[in-house]
Amino acid sequence: MEKYIIYNLTRRGLFSEILNLALAKSYADFMGMTIIVNTRNWNARIKNGWNDYFLPTLPCINCFCTSQVYVTGRKKKIGLRDWFHSPFRVMLHYVLCVANQICQKRNKSFLLNDEIYDKMRSNDFVCRMPKLDIFVQYKEILTDLFVFNDDIKRQIDSLKSRIGLPEKYIGVHIRRGDKILTKEMDDIDIERYIYEIINKSNMSMNIYIATDDHSVISIIQERLHPLGFSIYYNNYVSQEGFSEKKYNRKRKSDKFIDTLYTLLDVSILMEATFFIGTYSSNLSRIIPCFIDESRCKSLDIDWNIVF
Repeated sequence: MEKYIIYNLTRRGLFSEILNLALAKSYADFMGMTIIVNTRNWNARIKNGWNDYFLPTLPCINCFCTSQVYVTGRKKKIGLRDWFHSPFRVMLHYVLCVANQICQKRNKSFLLNDEIYDKMRSNDFVCRMPKLDIFVQYKEILTDLFVFNDDIKRQIDSLKSRIGLPEKYIGVHIRRGDKILTKEMDDIDIERYIYEIINKSNMSMNIYIATDDHSVISIIQERLHPLGFSIYYNNYVSQEGFSEKKYNRKRKSDKFIDTLYTLLDVSILMEATFFIGTYSSNLSRIIPCFIDESRCKSLDIDWNIVF
C-alpha cells in the first residue's frame, strides 16, 4: 500500500508555515511519498484553506480526523501556560489526538506531522546533500507552491499600482513586534538599516520598506529624504508591531486582509533589485528563495534551511 503524508498547517506565522510546508514536501519527495496539506486548523484559512490564496499546487483537505492543532501534533507537550492562554485549543488537541489514532488504525497508509516533523528538520535529512543542492531543490519547491490564485493576483497587482513603485528599488524588511519580545531575534538599530541602504545607493535611490511597525518609516524618511532617496511602503496598514496572538484572535475577514497585505509586501520584495532583511524572520528568509542570494543581505544570521 502506497504511503502518503498529510501535513497540517497550524497557527504559527504565515511564512513559518509555508517554509515548513516546503520542507515537508522536500522530505516527502525524498521518501517517494505524496503530500497532502490539511488546512483545517490553519489560522489563515478563510474557506478553502490553501486555495484561498494560492493555486491548487498541492492537494488540499480540511479533514477533522486527520487535523492537528500543533505543528508537532501528538508529540506536543502541554504545559500550564498552554492551558492558561488557550484552553479550548488544548481540549481540541486532546480530542484530535484520539481522532488521529482512530483514523490511522482504520487507514495505515498515511503519516501526520508528529511522525515526520523532527525527521524532516534533522541533520540526517537536511545534510544528506550539499547545501547548494538542497537549497536549489528547496527553491524549486517554493516556486511551484507559491503561486497566487487569480483573485489574489488581481488584488495584489491593483495594490501595487496604487503604491506607484518604480522599476528599480531596494527592498527592506524590518521585523519588530513579538519576535523581539520573545528574544527570537535581536532588536537591530534602525541606523544599521539606514547604513546598508546608503551603502547600496548605487543600485537605486528608491526604497520599499516592508515592516510590521510603521513607526520606523518616519525615522527612515527623516534620515534619507534629505539625501535624495524616495521611500515607498504599504500605507494600507498602520500597526506598531506584529503580534501572532492578536492575529489569531481576529475575525476571518480581518485575517484575510492582514494576510493579503503581507503577501503584497513579499510580492514586492521578491522583485527588488536588492534586498536587506534579517534571516531570523521567516518573511525575510523566503526572499532569497526567489531572487539570487548575492542580491540579498541579512543583518543578523546566515540563511539556513532549518531555523
